[in-house]
Amino acid sequence: MLWQTTGWVLARNRRGLKLATKMKERLPQEGDINFADKKKSVYTFEAGVKILKLRQEHFEAGKIEQQDAEVEIHTRLPFLLVPTGDWHYGNVYCDIDRLQKDLKEIEDRPNTGIVLMGNLLDIPQPQHFDSVVQNPLSPQEQIHTLHQLIKHLDRKHKIIAAIDNPCHEGHVWRKEGIDVLSTLFEGVRFPIIHNGGIVNVKFPGAEYKVALFHQFGPFNSNFNKSHGLQQMQRLLLGGQADIVVGAHHHVGEALKTWYGEGKVRKPVVYIRSGSYKGAYEPERRDLWIQLRAGKTGEPGGESVVLFPREKAMSAELELPLGLKVFDALTLQEKIKIGQAFTDVE
Repeated sequence: MLWQTTGWVLARNRRGLKLATKMKERLPQEGDINFADKKKSVYTFEAGVKILKLRQEHFEAGKIEQQDAEVEIHTRLPFLLVPTGDWHYGNVYCDIDRLQKDLKEIEDRPNTGIVLMGNLLDIPQPQHFDSVVQNPLSPQEQIHTLHQLIKHLDRKHKIIAAIDNPCHEGHVWRKEGIDVLSTLFEGVRFPIIHNGGIVNVKFPGAEYKVALFHQFGPFNSNFNKSHGLQQMQRLLLGGQADIVVGAHHHVGEALKTWYGEGKVRKPVVYIRSGSYKGAYEPERRDLWIQLRAGKTGEPGGESVVLFPREKAMSAELELPLGLKVFDALTLQEKIKIGQAFTDVE
């Protein structure tokens, strides 16, 4: 076998001493095959950084979600805020009649608005084939028909904000890289907030920080519905929120309680926004979850009245009662404003 010397290298023997040895390589022999122009992969760190930065810019440019937002509402009268989600529109168990009724009540009243809390659709996870078979509407039909409703409510100035989530609206993104929210919320005026973000709702004389969670935890409790939200307020939000809303688990609650101590003590409203999937009609129970957990979900429609001239809140669990309280408080404020104008004159 033929060898030729190519240079010197340093090596170590068993005692750790450095030795100089010659490098040798094998010379071509009869019958050898040479691949002279075989392509080799050439990667450079500099090129990787350039591509990464360009992709980051492109990714950010295409996003419609934001961490926080500010919403200004110009009114001197109380405002009714209704966080609503987990509609599961397109599912065979969707309480579509009740959902339309509640949305109509809000649409027909001045100074009312909703926050969309996610899981508006029922695009199934690929492994849940039973949902694919049962759903009357395909994912594409769900997206495009619900988009028409959202655009209608947006034109009526009835949507304050929406939240993104990795659940039903996120299944297609995780599996196929297709962003459902960009189609569902195409051309809307209101902001789309990241999970855990804050909407600062500003009135002429008061501001309210509304923290929005579709999913949260590890603090969720089956025995204390607001426990997870209160821990989010304490550990994540630093107590800054005036209203903390959570969805996803199909439980309903409207709780107003104290947060903090001494000079920093303040009232905070915690809302679990319920569901419109098998939560109203006994003959349309959500059997998908009942077969797995033994119970169905709880109704949506939880609400909070916000006062615009002084910081004050009134929360209600049931939407019909919440609307009555809102109407009464609005009438009371109208009388006050009228008396104020009379006094000035």
